[in-house]
Amino acid sequence: MTEPPEQSPPADPTEHLRQLLTAGDVRAFNAAHKRARKGDSQFRLDLKSLNLSGTDLRRANLENANFAGAELAKVNFGRANLKRSSFAGAKLTKVNFAEAELKGVNFTGATLTRINFVGADLSWTDFTKVKFSGAHLSWVNLKGAMLAGVDFTGIDMIGADLSAADLTGAKVTGADLTGARRNKLTKGPSAEPLWVITK
Repeated sequence: MTEPPEQSPPADPTEHLRQLLTAGDVRAFNAAHKRARKGDSQFRLDLKSLNLSGTDLRRANLENANFAGAELAKVNFGRANLKRSSFAGAKLTKVNFAEAELKGVNFTGATLTRINFVGADLSWTDFTKVKFSGAHLSWVNLKGAMLAGVDFTGIDMIGADLSAADLTGAKVTGADLTGARRNKLTKGPSAEPLWVITK
């Protein structure tokens, strides 16, 4: 009786996925990334040193990707799926996250300069030690987000949902909180007259 031939372990798809992203081929990337994640439920795309500056990645499915320490400039992540990804320690400049899915993302220690988060889902996101410089956070979902100690001075937060968010030690003086919502689970600065208190 002959033994079956040894099967080699599947090749790591990371390099191919990185090439597709660099080329801005979102459709091919999404299909290949889906296959990689289906074949290995623990697969996490490592994009730490990849230069994506100027790339249009609208609607890309980058769920659980690792951008830790990356430098990203003028990247369009509009309506992209970035749930549970990490941007810890990253430097982002003029990045568009409008209407992106960013639930559970780790931005710990990141520097965010001129970032557009308008309409994004940032629920349960960690912004510990983040440095904002000119961000737009209008109409974002920040439910349960960790915002302790963050300086929001001069940041546009019109209509933001801060229900159950932790704003302990955050600086909100000078932030535009018109119509921003908080509830009894929101920690941090006392309710300002412009805030809408929800149950």
